[in-house]
Amino acid sequence: MFFKLAARNVRRSIRDYAVYFITLMLSVCIFYMFNSLDAQMVMLEVGDSSLATNMGFIIGVISVFISVVLAFLIIYANNYIMRRRSREIGLYMLLGFSARRTALMLVLETLMIGLMALAAGLLAGYLASQGMSVLTAHMFGVPIRNYHFVFSPGAFAKTCIYFGVTFVVVILFTAGSISRRSLSSLIGSAAANEKFRVRRRFVAWLLLTAGIALAVFSYWLVLGLNMAMFVSIFGPALLINFVGTLFIFYGISGLMTAGQKRVRRRSLRGLRVFTERQLLSRVNTNAVSMTFICTMIFLTLVIVSSVSSMNSIITRELDEQAPVDVSLTAYQEGGAPEAGILHERLLERGIDDSLFADYTEFRIYATDVDQGTVASPDAAFSEEAKETFRTRKLGAVSLSGFNSLMQLQGRAPLTLEDGTYALCSASENSRSAVTAVPGGTPVEVGGTQLIFAGYPVQATSLWTSTTSGGEIRLIVPDAVALRLPAELTVFNANYAVNTDVGDQLLKGRADLDNGLDPARDAAAPLYRAALRTEVLASVQMSTVSIVYVGLYVGMILLVAGAAILALQQLSGAADDKPRYELLSRLGAGRRMIDRAVFSQTAAYFLLPLLFGAVHSVFGIWFMTKAMGAIGVGDIAAGAVSAALFICAIYGVYFAATYFGETRILRMRQVRTE
Repeated sequence: MFFKLAARNVRRSIRDYAVYFITLMLSVCIFYMFNSLDAQMVMLEVGDSSLATNMGFIIGVISVFISVVLAFLIIYANNYIMRRRSREIGLYMLLGFSARRTALMLVLETLMIGLMALAAGLLAGYLASQGMSVLTAHMFGVPIRNYHFVFSPGAFAKTCIYFGVTFVVVILFTAGSISRRSLSSLIGSAAANEKFRVRRRFVAWLLLTAGIALAVFSYWLVLGLNMAMFVSIFGPALLINFVGTLFIFYGISGLMTAGQKRVRRRSLRGLRVFTERQLLSRVNTNAVSMTFICTMIFLTLVIVSSVSSMNSIITRELDEQAPVDVSLTAYQEGGAPEAGILHERLLERGIDDSLFADYTEFRIYATDVDQGTVASPDAAFSEEAKETFRTRKLGAVSLSGFNSLMQLQGRAPLTLEDGTYALCSASENSRSAVTAVPGGTPVEVGGTQLIFAGYPVQATSLWTSTTSGGEIRLIVPDAVALRLPAELTVFNANYAVNTDVGDQLLKGRADLDNGLDPARDAAAPLYRAALRTEVLASVQMSTVSIVYVGLYVGMILLVAGAAILALQQLSGAADDKPRYELLSRLGAGRRMIDRAVFSQTAAYFLLPLLFGAVHSVFGIWFMTKAMGAIGVGDIAAGAVSAALFICAIYGVYFAATYFGETRILRMRQVRTE
């Protein structure tokens, strides 16, 4: 009996709660899609096996946080559904159902809807994850060979377990909520008006002023940060911003209520008084949840725009950061070893020249020239970062050494006239910071005055490394370089054999890299080895982790915010149905009522979007400044893409909400024009 009744209720009410069902389905879809990334990376043969394992671990850790967010979202949505059906539940109890049996019936309904959403979400996630495979292959720059659909048993099991636990919590919450409600409160809840506290005008002004002051203070806190202080200050700044936004919503609702009474001629047109009163009541009642939604929009916009911009610039700089297949470096206190020592070290360990198609060995020299002489950081840098940037000493490479690297890369050699210098860097941000002008910007190197030759800054690192690409270095004539103290010896080579074969051979000679050897003589050279495949895998791991975690969190926050807005409006429409029926009996036509519903819903969706966009301007400003110090420039393009994506999602939810409201209000006959 209970099963049949629950199934009937689900069939009858599924259209009313389509937004709830779609939200559950999207949550499951996103959860499965991102947790199956490790299986997709294995299928595409992206990097080595540890890359997929590490990616799976990172996504798994983030999924714990995501599951908590989704649990609150589902409980929140379920609470609105119980409120919507409270009268129906009261009628069941009036007919003789005990609270326990009524709760059992609702538990069965919740379980049915949850299982349907889980099944639909898993199917959608399975299909969407195949698109993620294409995106992953594009990010890693690998061809898609022998592509086939991949099902991840681990992601399937994890999704079922996480959402199973979540629904157990929801079921317990539902049962407890019903057992605590009295019959009179259930029957009378549909007719009860929301309490709308009208604040005095000066109180509303005080709240609005305090809210704006707190929001501005949070902007000032964040914009004055450097990255070292970000972790400790960001949390308090976000809390201050949240409280400020809450005060702003309360203040606006109070001022608009007072303004209604002063502008009667404008307000008495159509259903404007009713519409504005309904909107203000919703804002006043749901100010806390609207502030949460505003914060979600703000975080989503900042996260998605930042990670998309970071991915694009890091991808562009990968080739410049790892110009050759293998690089070895030798450092020694008191001066770098002579060129040739690294080649000899390879020969001593049984690695002959047949492994390499070509190789070169040169030295990097130290100068007394400050980086600020030839380049100036822009406003994206904090003051501390600007000072570090300016005072860093420039390294130098001889023209012949640089041209030997160009030959390895198949690029044209560089020519320098006597008394001139050129510059190189693998970082696009560092290259854009160069202020040297042709025929000017003199520097003194090795007792010789040199002027800038006017060539574009060469886009390359001098050796394959994860850390050297962001530095600017001088390219000077050989005669000048010989008068400088050497600080590093570099060996660069490209394989003559398959990359995997070459890497395996070099990895088998672990003593090539003695940097971690505790028994190393401090007076002996410090050797470091770097393989292009490992550098690319390391950079790709960092990039993919940032991008996917940002997209994962951003999409969940976006869906949560839109779902909460939609559920609030749909539940409110159900509560307001008797009021609209009264308006219809008083002469309001259907089109007039539909316009009132449209205006109220549009304003309710736009308010948090508007304040979220304002907060995002300052958030993106800070991220531009902070990320500029690590080589990521303007993120405005990413912000525009993220904004369009957010508007598209909220537009879909807005349309679903509006049509859902009008359908609820038309379930009984209303008067037409």
